Amino acid sequence: MIKIEKIKTYDTLLDLKENWDKILAQSESDNIFLTHEWVTTWWKHFGHNKELFVLVIMKEEEPIGIVPWMMTRIWRKNNILKKIEFIGTGLATWGDFILTNKKSECVDAVIKYLKSEPNAWTMIDMRNTYLGSGNMDILKNVSDKNGLIYRSDLDSVCPYFEISSDWESFHDKTFSKKTQRYRRRDFRRLQKRGETNFIHVTDLYSYPDVINKIIRLDQKKSNQKGSEGRSLFDIEELKKFMTNILSTFSTNGWLHIALLELDNETISYFIGFQYSGTYYAWTTAYDPGFAYYSPGKLLMENVIQRCFNKKYNEIDLLRGASTFKSEWTNHKRESFRVGLFRKSLSSKFLDFGFWTVRPFLSEMGIRKIGKKSYYNFLKGS
Repeated sequence: MIKIEKIKTYDTLLDLKENWDKILAQSESDNIFLTHEWVTTWWKHFGHNKELFVLVIMKEEEPIGIVPWMMTRIWRKNNILKKIEFIGTGLATWGDFILTNKKSECVDAVIKYLKSEPNAWTMIDMRNTYLGSGNMDILKNVSDKNGLIYRSDLDSVCPYFEISSDWESFHDKTFSKKTQRYRRRDFRRLQKRGETNFIHVTDLYSYPDVINKIIRLDQKKSNQKGSEGRSLFDIEELKKFMTNILSTFSTNGWLHIALLELDNETISYFIGFQYSGTYYAWTTAYDPGFAYYSPGKLLMENVIQRCFNKKYNEIDLLRGASTFKSEWTNHKRESFRVGLFRKSLSSKFLDFGFWTVRPFLSEMGIRKIGKKSYYNFLKGS
């Protein structure tokens, strides 16, 4: 018999690590943003004013699945909206249920649990959901059978490419001779400015100043005229989270930081995560004062070549179809925003507001995101 246990406290969540790691490794959803390390670190820094709503799916006293949810209470005049989301919403690119086998039974148990606790939630809003595992297809079918409204809409596009050849063949196929010539020219010009080095860091303890170098570059970039200051280090809580998660991933052997330095000054950085055969290209930046030399492109090429040398299976460039990503691949995965609502009149109004009115207003609104609202977006508000 399958039953659901709800995790309510941080200590209980920490105690779940051994089973969490085991289930994740066996699931089709295995990715860096569903690791116990990522989830618990995110919760430690951004879980205030939220409640854990992690569901552990048990069969014969053995955990076989995990739904990594949290719940936020949002006040709307005299009403309270209880919104359930994935832990990590805002910073995580991929979210999903973590299931091993008997998926249909597991999802059915989750839906039955939600129906048995009608006062515990108002809506479920799962951003950046991965559809490749098939879990959401099952959720749709089970929701329909149980009288819930299922909604799904495109959330973001995530470029990626598999590594199936040697570096030289891939590079020659991807870039024209002219582009390769320009890239070599940029590097020669940069070398004429001074001593140029690519530095790769996987152990923070062997290079303790690397985070400070990244922060100094971000601050320099933020001070440039016209910069919007969208740094993961320029707001204190985000800085604490980044320092913590990078340290944790370093300990696990999951961290990779690359620097391009000119006369010992960092002019570009690249932060990536190496996990279970996939390289996740997390974030990158460069000093605008050196834009003439294309330092970001030079460093990215160096990082990707390293991935080929390390024989990773895949490079995930994560969400956002930026121009610098499209230069490398035209393969894309799509992540979706998945919602669940009851069929009550009030829920139907909520459904209409979230899935019809809100996207329209968002398209009509101001696109620029300031530091404060960017912080709220990252922590899932």
